[in-house]
Amino acid sequence: MERAADEKQFRRRQIIFFAEETNDYIYLLGSGRVKLLRGAPSGREVTLGMINPNEFFGEAHLFEANIPYGCTAEVMEDAIAFAFRRTDLATALAASPDALREMMVLQGERRSYTEHRLAEYVFYDVPARLAHLLARLSQTHGRNTKEGILIRVKLTHQELANLVGSTRETTTLILNEFRRRGLLEFSGRKIVVADAEALQQLGGASQVDRKPRGARS
Repeated sequence: MERAADEKQFRRRQIIFFAEETNDYIYLLGSGRVKLLRGAPSGREVTLGMINPNEFFGEAHLFEANIPYGCTAEVMEDAIAFAFRRTDLATALAASPDALREMMVLQGERRSYTEHRLAEYVFYDVPARLAHLLARLSQTHGRNTKEGILIRVKLTHQELANLVGSTRETTTLILNEFRRRGLLEFSGRKIVVADAEALQQLGGASQVDRKPRGARS
């Protein structure tokens, strides 16, 4: 399969595939970072997840032909990805029970993550969702510094808003409120989490709590 892979280079903001395209290829990310998103006719977007190096994406309907991807893959940081023909990858997995099991585990984790995100939208408000996201990013992409945990992923306020299903204006208000309370600081386009435990507690807050005045969900 490594010999059959087509190595591709992508620039930031480049689209790897659109939601309505058929799933002819499955991708393995070699370097960089990719986000999976859905867009509305109004132009509003929601980010379904971020893909890190050594992770597959576009695999949701691996064993079904002529099925749309269902989401758009956009490059967040310059990336290298390896493209596999869907039919070649499906054939290789069918010949390797261990590899097939790993792919099924991956698909199960992706489904569980999506269901968890849906539950967050129903049961938690935007401040709680944003606090939970920052706490999670500090664990998965964080580096300890004297000031706190530096989240090494560069995310704009709009990208953070898309990840929690909100607007840029509301997200900015909430981030400034978190900063005022000493929970985080800004370092250029990166965020330093000063109090990860407090963010985790906020991430478990219910729908009735602290929305900054003037914020819209």
